[in-house]
Amino acid sequence: MHGSCHADGTGDGRPAWQRAWQHIYDQIKAGHHLDADHHFRSFAPTQRTWLRLQRTHYDDLHPDQQQLLAGIGLTHEAARTRPVSPYAETALAHARTYTAAHHTLAAAYSTVHNAFPLGRWLNELLQR
Repeated sequence: MHGSCHADGTGDGRPAWQRAWQHIYDQIKAGHHLDADHHFRSFAPTQRTWLRLQRTHYDDLHPDQQQLLAGIGLTHEAARTRPVSPYAETALAHARTYTAAHHTLAAAYSTVHNAFPLGRWLNELLQR
């Protein structure tokens, strides 16, 4: 049946979920890193969207699907981890360099470190 188009338009007879997983599996097997902590930014938009959807609905997936996802590194624990946004990465980098320079992370609300509003960011974290 290779090369023929099936009723669902897939061309290979596999369900869409399996095709999407296989594509990502092949990328990871070839050395692509599953960057779950960073919203899967290194993947193309279609794969990124699919991976985010699997993470969001992980508990609703069939155990076999969860096992396949675990095989590519998207485990139950990884699905529960809150991704780090680019802004948070920047903020954390500033917090580290500020701490290294001042030996503390105690900063006033008005503290700006290398043009980054570090004090405001820290205050917002404490307010959550």
